[in-house]
Amino acid sequence: DRLSSLRLPSKYWSCVRCPNLEGAVFATSTFSPATADLVTEKMVVVQWADSEKQEAVVCETILRGRRLGDAVVGDLGSVHQMLCAVDAMQLCIGVGGVGYVLEQLGGRLTAHLERSLILHGETYFSQACTATVETVGTSCAPCKQARKAVLTKKSALLRKNFLVTYVDNCGDAK
Repeated sequence: DRLSSLRLPSKYWSCVRCPNLEGAVFATSTFSPATADLVTEKMVVVQWADSEKQEAVVCETILRGRRLGDAVVGDLGSVHQMLCAVDAMQLCIGVGGVGYVLEQLGGRLTAHLERSLILHGETYFSQACTATVETVGTSCAPCKQARKAVLTKKSALLRKNFLVTYVDNCGDAK
């Protein structure tokens, strides 16, 4: 099959074939040793628009579970270009890891934060996360705002003497 012979942008991309898909899924993933889970970071779902002719290809792009969009491309060269473009995208680092966020809040999320944060792998992200950023290792504006809400709640808990120590070891709290 022609999709299997497609050159991948880096060694971190995988091609997965599914019995219920006329095409393939190309993805990058991270491994979580704590949970033994494979967490998909970037994914491009490639399907033949017309299974008879296999000319037009539909590519759907998904970043950290968020659908970014789709495009109809004419050939496998265009699929390769799309994979390279997705590979070059910088991903938002989120609000913080589960351990970091829960440490800031004394072990549990508030009702508001439960509604406004989503968990992907072992990291919390804002519900409004844009998934991509311009600079490597930074958070998007909604995730920065959510981190600020976490730290504001931490300050309120400290003022009420519910927490003893204050630690913010996340480098992107601008």
